[in-house]
Amino acid sequence: MMWESEKMNQGEAERIATQVISFLSQDDSILERFLALTGWTPAALRSEAGRSAFFTSVLEFLLSDESLLLAFSANSGTPPQAVTNAHSLLAKHTLL
Repeated sequence: MMWESEKMNQGEAERIATQVISFLSQDDSILERFLALTGWTPAALRSEAGRSAFFTSVLEFLLSDESLLLAFSANSGTPPQAVTNAHSLLAKHTLL
């Protein structure tokens, strides 16, 4: 896997964000907290999924909670640094 930020491409970063969405969706209380803190609605999740701004907010949410980040990493085998790198890459694309 391409975990270094200089080697990670947008597709890999989006794949990580998609894994995070799946992980968050497994626990209703975590998903509800995500929606409350980000302001996203279930309808917006459906319409915005796949856009850099949405992926960035998903990764920001995960990165804001170290225990959740570590649980995701253990569950997916994705190192925490890869999540940080994916966020950095997608955030750049959000600003463009």
